[in-house]
Amino acid sequence: PPRGVASVSCGLDRMAVRMNEIVEGASRTRAEPYERAPPPPTEQHYRMAWVGSTTAYDTKGDELCTWRCAVEADADPSKLADRVAADVAWLLDANPHARVHCVQDAAPELSALPEALARALPEDVDVVELVDFEHCVGYLDNVIDACDPEDTHDMKSWYRGVLLDDDNGIDRIQQNIRRQGQRLPDDEDNVAARKAIAAALSYMRLRKNKMRYASYYKQNLPIGSGATESTCWQMQQRVKLPGQSWVPTGLRGVLAIRALVLSDRWDSAWNHYAAFHRAEVSIAP
Repeated sequence: PPRGVASVSCGLDRMAVRMNEIVEGASRTRAEPYERAPPPPTEQHYRMAWVGSTTAYDTKGDELCTWRCAVEADADPSKLADRVAADVAWLLDANPHARVHCVQDAAPELSALPEALARALPEDVDVVELVDFEHCVGYLDNVIDACDPEDTHDMKSWYRGVLLDDDNGIDRIQQNIRRQGQRLPDDEDNVAARKAIAAALSYMRLRKNKMRYASYYKQNLPIGSGATESTCWQMQQRVKLPGQSWVPTGLRGVLAIRALVLSDRWDSAWNHYAAFHRAEVSIAP
């Protein structure tokens, strides 16, 4: 593991992949004696595969390395989370004073990672859980786009500045948006604006304590899930080419290989794997 790690950021996310699935009720058993027959009919459906990432940063907040992993939609997310948590634990073992941040969007199914970190790390390690900064401001931007498309008061910049300047900024923003909703006339012209405000308030109410970014930002600690979003993009570059569809075993293998290559782990992984599949062959006398 790299030395000089000041902080570690990790996260899970999901991405849509087109899967090739046998039509329900179609037979896939082989007849005996064997007879040539067309393959069973299939359908294509998009399923949400899983990705994970672990990134190490130095004291300036610059990336030192990123390790990526991914599995198919039917896989157990807790096992993927355990792999990410194992990477975090490995980094902490070499850099005991590093800070640990779990930065994700707020989807409930991503709770597998905080649970895995609790299992893998010592009890005295404080894991900071944050909602990805861009996901947070995305809800605020939606409010502005619905209420004031021209953003005449440059509120998008104001929201970002408040969040990055004051740990209690999310409370001020919540109060501001609530007052804005109370001032809106209750008519058909403001339906979209009311929906955007309601969505933002609901999102903040349930996750507000994970949106206090300022002190971490000032210490060059991670507040965004860019590495995990990047992992989604880099995996999709391989598995979402035109005309592609997958079966679970094929997708699992491609994602595993791509993750090893993107993480600069291919050589060590291949040598470990190949060691169990080698045999000495000698010429008979």
